[in-house]
Amino acid sequence: FYDLTVNSSDGNGAWTTAGATALNLMRNITLTSGSLTLGNTMDINGDFLMNGGTLLASGYGINIAGNWTRTSGTFTSSANTVTFDADVPGKTITSSGMSFGNVTFNNAAGTWQLQDILDVNGNLTITNGTLDVVSSANTIYVGGNWSRTGGTFTHSNNTVIFDAADTDNTITPGNPVGGAFGSIRFDNAAGRWQILGSDTLKVDSNFLVTNSETAGTGVDLNGKTFDITGDFTISGGKVTAGAAAINVGGNFTRTAGTFTSGTSLVTFNATEPGKTITSGGQSFYGVDFNSPNGSGTWTLQDNFTQTNTAAFTKGTLIFNGYTYNNYNITQTVTVGNGFTLNIGTGFLDGGGGFVNRMSLVVGDGSYVGIGTNGRILTHNLTINGTGTFNNTGSSTIWAYNNIIISSPNWIPGTST
Repeated sequence: FYDLTVNSSDGNGAWTTAGATALNLMRNITLTSGSLTLGNTMDINGDFLMNGGTLLASGYGINIAGNWTRTSGTFTSSANTVTFDADVPGKTITSSGMSFGNVTFNNAAGTWQLQDILDVNGNLTITNGTLDVVSSANTIYVGGNWSRTGGTFTHSNNTVIFDAADTDNTITPGNPVGGAFGSIRFDNAAGRWQILGSDTLKVDSNFLVTNSETAGTGVDLNGKTFDITGDFTISGGKVTAGAAAINVGGNFTRTAGTFTSGTSLVTFNATEPGKTITSGGQSFYGVDFNSPNGSGTWTLQDNFTQTNTAAFTKGTLIFNGYTYNNYNITQTVTVGNGFTLNIGTGFLDGGGGFVNRMSLVVGDGSYVGIGTNGRILTHNLTINGTGTFNNTGSSTIWAYNNIIISSPNWIPGTST
């Protein structure tokens, strides 16, 4: 056909395409009234226009080279795949609340611009071309897998919500150049997801887990690398980190759910002050506080526990009256040049005389401050070079082995 219009005068007309033959359209299909049931695949070289009627895909694939515009009517995918294969840029997708089964974008010359929310009950695949979200209001819902093996995803600071209700879902982010997410959220109490591929999963805003299944791995980070510019939040479900490397530029907040740290390394790399850490009783494995420009400031909102290596590299950590537990491994922790460790009225618990214990070195250019009722428990305490240790009140310092002071900036105050 050149063009095809489905428009029943009484609204009751029903047509079915022949089962042995694909429906090929040189240009557009328009559905206004009545119903069309596919008995085979459909290839549209122009636009899909739906302002009424019903299209029953019956699971058969649809290829479309033009715009997809639905303003009203019913599209029933039956888990089919709609493949957008335009060979020119500037194509649009307007779904007006309808849901797709599976969606694939596959033409290196094609560009598709979302005009509203995109809801995919199955898999979303970007093989070639550019998917342009256009607006932060254009949320994408994915009920199956996300796979980007090529092409470009332009997020426009939107949110991709993974809402699968089963346990075999995967996310393959592809190269973060041209494929970063805006924000991502996991939200289904029956869902399980695993991150695949060798590329860093980059999130330019926030990473949120509001729900997942909890009997298995929930959101399985699978030992991959994550670069999160904004907040990392767990308010339900489960995150299994494995050996993941997780960079967090914003707040870390766990209010409910489970964070299983495995052998992961969480690097707090904020570049501005005012960030908070709420661990909600969950422990970290390895941590590094490392602000690239030195301006990052983190304030504890509850007690903090890590079970492996610690690094205070650059920035400021404020205890805010809480306890920092670090006594599950024997190690020497050096406060880095340009780092401020503001213990204040809090407690740095390094285990002291335990089998596993921490020794603290206040090195060149670093600052450790402790105030009234503040406490430090270490194995060895060394203050050397130009390191500053400043006690501003009646604090308590325990060193179960040696205290070595070679810096002129040792200000013990009224500590015990």
